[in-house]
Amino acid sequence: MGRPLYFEELLNTLRAAPSNTSRDAEQNLYYELERAKPKFFQLFDLPPRNAKEKQDIEAGVAKLHGQSTVSHFNQTFKNETLFLAQQLNCSELYCAGLIDDVAVLDKFGRRAKAEDAVARLHDERVFLLACLRYIFETAMNPVGLSPRLATIIRKYALELISSPCELGDGKGKGRLGEKMLLEIDRLSKATETIQAALVNAPTATTATSFGEAILRVRLDRVRYERRQLGHLLFIFTAAREMDRNGVVSLVRWLSSAKASDDLVYYILTAVLSALNPTPEPETPDAPPPPLLGDATLMVQINSALEQVQWTMPGLKACVKLQYSLWVLEVRRSDPHVQGDLTGIEKDVEELAVSAIKADAFKFAKDLVVRSKPTTQDAADLIQEIGATNGQGIEEEVMEADFRPYFLLQLDVLVQS
Repeated sequence: MGRPLYFEELLNTLRAAPSNTSRDAEQNLYYELERAKPKFFQLFDLPPRNAKEKQDIEAGVAKLHGQSTVSHFNQTFKNETLFLAQQLNCSELYCAGLIDDVAVLDKFGRRAKAEDAVARLHDERVFLLACLRYIFETAMNPVGLSPRLATIIRKYALELISSPCELGDGKGKGRLGEKMLLEIDRLSKATETIQAALVNAPTATTATSFGEAILRVRLDRVRYERRQLGHLLFIFTAAREMDRNGVVSLVRWLSSAKASDDLVYYILTAVLSALNPTPEPETPDAPPPPLLGDATLMVQINSALEQVQWTMPGLKACVKLQYSLWVLEVRRSDPHVQGDLTGIEKDVEELAVSAIKADAFKFAKDLVVRSKPTTQDAADLIQEIGATNGQGIEEEVMEADFRPYFLLQLDVLVQS
């Protein structure tokens, strides 16, 4: 079986790092992380289709994985590669590399299936996201790490969050958080495409389309990838490392979100965290958020709340209520910092009251009910904000390990 998954190996290296505290081991980890940095910034980017590459694959010869030697392919390999490139709408040479990675050598020659290759693609993405979560969660809570290793991880995490990267689709450069939010939307479109393909999908993969089984695997993986990206965005805001543009982008994303999109839970949690002016309970002595008092941030969020038509008024009310707490803390710190709020809301109390009248608490209650609250914390929160039963609970809308963060941020909002 072909090469091991790159990010699976990196994740194993990261997890083993705390138990190997030699300076050489820490230096090697540093080099591995630096080597991985461009791959993290690429995130899920795939190279585009290429006519020259297609010609090379059709001719049965190409250089794979950046090697200098030419590889020769049989007809089955060529067919699988071209089919995969068509299904993923990406580089033929890249797809040939994926096919080569899963090819099995037997008495009939090298055989591989596009289904195995696309499963490998999603496996690599899952491990990439797992690496990012490990890096950022460890940077926030470096328990069990040597001081040198903690410094390496913390510095690396800050570089990933703050360094510019290509956003893709001709959108220029931005930060990793912005790229993740754009990727969430791209994966939403991919979900719609896969769901459409499932309507008339054949039982087994044919020469022109994937079969039902692999399409369902892809659908589950893409949904999971979106949720993990949402979880990472929350980690960024909880760490107080999301910049102004990133926070505003999250608010604007919510303004046009669909009620059926489970990423609403993740992005709302991230926004509530970003606009929480008080320290988290576990870090009561933490300094004020870096963005507190940023007048430009207030102008832009106020614009997103007052000048944009929201698809869900209740969601807007929740954000508005949290924003009123942010503005209150800003004015307590510096009464002169108001952004353009004065011309629209004469008083912070009026801002909060308008959010409550717009059913901020009712919307929060409905979110908690729909999130399948099975924990005591969720039950307590439902009772506190007025829910009387668990009717309307549907399928899981978030990963189990994220629900405590979602409930905590809503609880902070309600208690405030």
